[in-house]
Amino acid sequence: MEPQPSAPAELLDRIFSSKSLPSAPAVAIRLLELADDPDSEVRAMAAVLAMDPVLAARVLRASNSAYFGSRVEIRSLEDAIPLLGRAAVTSLALSFSLSDKAMRVGPLAHHYRRFWLRCAVQASAAETLSRFGIQAPAGELFMQGLLLDLGQLALLKTLGAEYGRILDEASRGEAGGERLVALERERLGLTHALVGAAWIARWGLPHRIHVLVEHHHAPAGSVPESLEADGILAAMRIASVVGDCFLRLSPTTSLTSLASHLQDRLRLPDDQVLQFLLAADHRVTEAVTLLSADAKDRMTAVELMAEAAEHWSSMALQQGLGQDGSRATRELVQENDELRRQVFLDPLTRLYNRRFVDEMLRQDIDTTPRGGGGVALLFLDLDRFKSVNDTHGHVVGDRILIEVAHTLQRGVRGDDLVARYGGEEFVILVRNPSVQGLVGLASRLREAVESLDVQHNGSPVPVTLSVGGAMSAATPSATPDIEALVVRADQAMYASKHRGRNRITIRTPEGSILVGPEEILQEAGRETGTERPVLTKGGAGRPGGLRNRTPW
Repeated sequence: MEPQPSAPAELLDRIFSSKSLPSAPAVAIRLLELADDPDSEVRAMAAVLAMDPVLAARVLRASNSAYFGSRVEIRSLEDAIPLLGRAAVTSLALSFSLSDKAMRVGPLAHHYRRFWLRCAVQASAAETLSRFGIQAPAGELFMQGLLLDLGQLALLKTLGAEYGRILDEASRGEAGGERLVALERERLGLTHALVGAAWIARWGLPHRIHVLVEHHHAPAGSVPESLEADGILAAMRIASVVGDCFLRLSPTTSLTSLASHLQDRLRLPDDQVLQFLLAADHRVTEAVTLLSADAKDRMTAVELMAEAAEHWSSMALQQGLGQDGSRATRELVQENDELRRQVFLDPLTRLYNRRFVDEMLRQDIDTTPRGGGGVALLFLDLDRFKSVNDTHGHVVGDRILIEVAHTLQRGVRGDDLVARYGGEEFVILVRNPSVQGLVGLASRLREAVESLDVQHNGSPVPVTLSVGGAMSAATPSATPDIEALVVRADQAMYASKHRGRNRITIRTPEGSILVGPEEILQEAGRETGTERPVLTKGGAGRPGGLRNRTPW
């Protein structure tokens, strides 16, 4: 018989003898046994799943969802199992079984919702790691991530409000998920990891599953070397930190911890840390829908970055006040430097930098459904900025960049992304745009910047922008072309420069070029069916890119 985790016997007996503890998901466990047996047949797995018609229907429906992205319609369980893989089908069955046990109403309902949201986040984050150096099947990682915090469900079901108070206190802490573990040890004498591992062992699941659950919160060096070297344990620790990030448990501290794990354990460079965060964010969004989790408490990758930016500002203030060279001040400086290196923000303006917006644009393009709303880019370049620096100095130039950055950030919608693209150039990624909406946004931002009151030595310093915009052509047969979108937006911005600066030029998906307020209003009217354009210039413009800035 395989060893079971040790924990205070009296409390474990209370938990596992409670009538409130859910029974093991029999169908999912039998599927796991068959999935582990190389000699089992697809037909046998399908027969087991068919024993629960409701569960079978949910698995089949999920198999055709966006999460799996199958190119062919899956019409039967016999088709689903070989196409998706045994681990994926088993994970689906286990997911739906657990969700039924986790979703409920009552005074602890929000804790159950957060538990299930964390399961979805950790499962999809763990699965994403299969593309970032973890040598394990994606389905296996998904299932292991799904079970990581199963002990929280057992404790909620059996201890009720007693455990709810611990969760409430942990959520107010500053140390992320590790605070919960510390409180559990202090108040209960055990942790949810130990409870979850013991429960999984009682289900008869393989030893490798419950041992990873037991140790995923254990600090490095406190587990056997053979287990420490297991890449799946590293994946589970990372998935747990992603859960802390996305569930708002000290998100900035958790983000620093996440970057350290990815860099120290997986040797990921900075740019791949960002790529993982964005890929996990996208996968989590799909998993939340797939598993019917309540996402209202979830942070997105963009919100996480914004939270980090605010944290930097606060730290910078503290550093300015701490002149004694104390250890606390040195630690703040060290943490600030670490965050600057790991998180992709421009240090002057606190906007996202070019690396981030390039990755975000690629992510949006890759995940835009064919025939969907598409994306648009606005390129905004400060007019005659070199002259400002030469005349008034770089200190004034930096102040202008900061003022413009704040103005742009205040002027966009919550789901639009503003970045400093380099030098005096900014870029805005606009999701699901309309011609009218894009034109209105460009006009408001241009006017807001022109209205800035910047003074130097008692004299006004004029600040204006030249704006160029391009919209992706979202068609049923193709996804947008990133390079073409960037080139068209860049060329449109230089067209505004060529026409006298402090202007806007918008390229429509059809290739039309809009210049001047009257023409823009006409095009906006055409979009709503109220007017026809009278001044639109056709043509896609000369070929060129960021190195060939030839106006149309």
